[in-house]
Amino acid sequence: MEMTMKGQRGLKHNRPFVTLMVAQAISNLGDWLHLLAILTLVGIRWNATPWEITFTTLCAALPVLIIGPFAGALADRMNRKWLMITADGARVVIVAGFIFAEQIWHVYILLILKSLFDVVFSPAKNGKLKEFVPHGQLAQAVSISSVIEQMSKIIGPALGGLLVAAFGITWCFVLDSASFLISGIILLWIPGKRVIQSARPSVQESKGEEIRGFSSREKGAFLRDTLEGVRMLASLPQVGSSLILLASAILFLQFADSQTVVLFRQLPGISSDLLGWCVGASGVGTLIAA
Repeated sequence: MEMTMKGQRGLKHNRPFVTLMVAQAISNLGDWLHLLAILTLVGIRWNATPWEITFTTLCAALPVLIIGPFAGALADRMNRKWLMITADGARVVIVAGFIFAEQIWHVYILLILKSLFDVVFSPAKNGKLKEFVPHGQLAQAVSISSVIEQMSKIIGPALGGLLVAAFGITWCFVLDSASFLISGIILLWIPGKRVIQSARPSVQESKGEEIRGFSSREKGAFLRDTLEGVRMLASLPQVGSSLILLASAILFLQFADSQTVVLFRQLPGISSDLLGWCVGASGVGTLIAA
């Protein structure tokens, strides 16, 4: 009876779901808030070459493509709440590290590390949705989560551009680091255990306890599940090819966008503040159009 009543209530009355969405919005915003600050630091302040700027973008994008297939299997075998909190906590430290970066290879390493934890957060959040939301409302919940994620890709760089222009690069990194701290604190308030019971319990539910590590059998299952996902994509060439083309298009678009800073510094007497205002204005226009 209690589960039926929960299923009939709207998502806005589902406190764990609302709390998770608030944390996701802040964390997703932090994913993109630092983007312009890094391009300004590397491209204008350090006068990096176009190839160095391209490699900067590559360091942020490659971990997503390489580690992504394994992240979902990892999220299915560990406590998703603490996996998200760990990802946010790690990014607090990593993003703060940009403040002290003095050479471009420092930025490369920090970007790779941050991207690794970015990849871990998303599947853990998606899995957590199934623990809080009844099956009949799951499609709506996933849609809301997707809108938040996509809007953060618009608002984040725009807000980052405005912060760089108004307060400087350092404060942009400080606020970005703080966003992950706030997200992690909010996540402490969500339940650690499943609220909505499913017909097929997950691995950790069937054991009746939280999984704190991997046994040899669990490691084998982890690899089998990951390879099974790869084989499924291989058996659906249209889907696999579409994903490859989409990933390639996004990657090349990021490369092109990153070279904007090269164009700006060719203009005589250009200020890094102007780049921030331009990116901010672009984001505002895209947000209005969306």
